[in-house]
Amino acid sequence: MNDATRARLSLASLAYLIVTALHDLDHVRQGRPLALEVKVVGVVAIVTAVASLVLSVRGHGLAPLAAAVVGFGSTLGLVVVHLLPRWSAISDPYPEAGVDVVAYGMLYALMAAGAYLGLVGVRALRPSRVPGASR
Repeated sequence: MNDATRARLSLASLAYLIVTALHDLDHVRQGRPLALEVKVVGVVAIVTAVASLVLSVRGHGLAPLAAAVVGFGSTLGLVVVHLLPRWSAISDPYPEAGVDVVAYGMLYALMAAGAYLGLVGVRALRPSRVPGASR
């Protein structure tokens, strides 16, 4: 992995981790009780965000795959947990909770950060093209 790819992955992972922490702090601000299962999902999100960052900073070969899985997985997970109607123990549907615009803003910011992390990971997974090189 070249230095530019490592830097892109590291910055995207750091941004995702920061926005994840802000989203979690927003849950505290909301003051709503959360089911244990929802809290566990939040902890898993933080742990995977840290793992993605560590792999990226170290330039590990699995960093691009981790970024893609964590980024796209978290974005899908946020839709399932916060936007779908209650369907399981891990549901915390914002429409039913009547959360404010700040909570939705943090949710959409985190979804954007996750999608960006996933895209950066996928881009880093593609073989690099060298101008003039034959296939």
